[in-house]
Amino acid sequence: MTETHQQLMKLPVNQVFFKYFIPATLGLILMSANILIDGLFVGNGIGTAALAGVNLSYPVISLIMAIALWIGIGGATKYSISIGENRPQMASCVFSLALASTFIISVLLGVFGLLNIQAVSVWLGANSDTSSYVIEYLSVMFLFGWVIALEQVLSIFVRNDGSPKLSMMALATTSIVNIILNFYTIMILNLGVTGAAISTVL
Repeated sequence: MTETHQQLMKLPVNQVFFKYFIPATLGLILMSANILIDGLFVGNGIGTAALAGVNLSYPVISLIMAIALWIGIGGATKYSISIGENRPQMASCVFSLALASTFIISVLLGVFGLLNIQAVSVWLGANSDTSSYVIEYLSVMFLFGWVIALEQVLSIFVRNDGSPKLSMMALATTSIVNIILNFYTIMILNLGVTGAAISTVL
């Protein structure tokens, strides 16, 4: 058990709660801001049809993030219990299993999505105006969705490992970098919706 874990066990419950609650909430707000940032750049830099296409694609992103949160929160809870029981080897196994499971499931989802991307775009409600943008955006997301999923899982584990502020700062950095990359890929390189997707993944 690390010094951080020992200190947490000695602190009052309400103090520990707010130590984690505030950075976790701010981190999630910053992650949500990425969606708004994408929308602003796509809408202003490409057009309304492109913005509609990106918005139609977001259920897929939500699914990827939901899978990551499902595995991450469950795994990190089991991890914390193992740390509390002073079983670091079990905690390490839980961490490895969570990462491996997230990677495998998100890759399988990506392969399925790429092989059925036309059908997926129809399921999401794309029409003749938005279909090309949905396919363009989802092509990148299905290919690299595992990156977003692993980022979510790592963020949760870092928080549960006694570093909620580090996790929050990582998410804040993500938001700032996303703004810069969106501007560069959409406004300067004119990569369109693909640029927005690449920026989010990076």
